[in-house]
Amino acid sequence: MSYQSQPSGFEYPFEGKKRFYTPDFLVEYVDLTKEYFEVKPSVRAVESEFVQKFNAIKVAVKQQQTSISLITERQIHIQPRLDNAKLLYRYADIQQLNPLQCEIVSFLRRQRLNKISAKVLAIKLNYSQGDVNSNVLALLSAGYIQADILNNKFSDEILLWVD
Repeated sequence: MSYQSQPSGFEYPFEGKKRFYTPDFLVEYVDLTKEYFEVKPSVRAVESEFVQKFNAIKVAVKQQQTSISLITERQIHIQPRLDNAKLLYRYADIQQLNPLQCEIVSFLRRQRLNKISAKVLAIKLNYSQGDVNSNVLALLSAGYIQADILNNKFSDEILLWVD
């Protein structure tokens, strides 16, 4: 997964004119799908003019075979999502997998549909909890492994799996 702040913008038609739009950020997922994100205060996001422009932008984005999502401070400030997002951001620079990360992914794949905690993973792989946690965070950030980080605060008890 990769992130880009203020990616290249594009034109879209609105009220008979060509307008230019630059999204706040772009996410490219491991499966190579892309999604734009626009961040607005919730009071601005419901204004009639913004809603009309955003709907026109959605049409233009759909023609690019991608999608766009609107995010407000109400979504950003939800816990544990906010704390997990801050934590994952610190580990977002993974370029290629190191040997421990390869071992973690391989182990989780062998578990098939079974989920396993980071704590058990450290024991099974015979690494320190700190080493496992930091590498798990990098793998989560890059989308190689999964955990329910939207609803559960990251800890060594969080359940991990590979899709």
